[in-house]
Amino acid sequence: NFGYAVIIMNTNESDIQMGRMLNILSNRQVDGYIVVPTEHGEQYIRPLAEVGFPLVLIDRYYPGIRTYAVTLNNYQASYQASDLLIQKGCKRIGLLVYSSSQSHMVERKYGYVDALQRAGIYNPGLIREVSFHNLRKDMEKAIPSLLEEGIDGLYFVTINISLEGVRVLLNLGIKIPEDIKIVCFDKSDAFDFMPNPIPYVQQPIEDI
Repeated sequence: NFGYAVIIMNTNESDIQMGRMLNILSNRQVDGYIVVPTEHGEQYIRPLAEVGFPLVLIDRYYPGIRTYAVTLNNYQASYQASDLLIQKGCKRIGLLVYSSSQSHMVERKYGYVDALQRAGIYNPGLIREVSFHNLRKDMEKAIPSLLEEGIDGLYFVTINISLEGVRVLLNLGIKIPEDIKIVCFDKSDAFDFMPNPIPYVQQPIEDI
């Protein structure tokens, strides 16, 4: 409608790839950037922000760089998701989160921590960090170790962690929600095939 051509590129969460893509787009003399930033990509975003080039970050941001960003209130959403498990009677709630310093991961983790601390049931030993690039193997280790801790609830902070988590639980013969109650950040169509509804935080993707 506005006469713009849109070029879409996928970094696959690689800082180097993001840098290369921004360079390619710069050489094509694009008019602006909409970027989902990678974990350590500040060095590629900072020069654009400092010269005032049209730039918007989405889903996450770099606290040390002043620029426009469109994000969800990840802390509040995570607090509410964790509180839902508390209201369902869970006392030992595990957290599966990426090992990442990115703003949205940090905020989701602290939403969980604060909700459980307020309820008096926070236990740092029930947090497991997993790798984006080694997710399946990490989840196959993390969930059994949490089950050994006697968890009765699980909070998965991304859709990919949710999918892997549900897969591992089902393979272990764990019934959801009879054996363990879960809540997920975002929804997958795969959940429609589950015998019981899975609570989830729905991100307003279209609005973002």
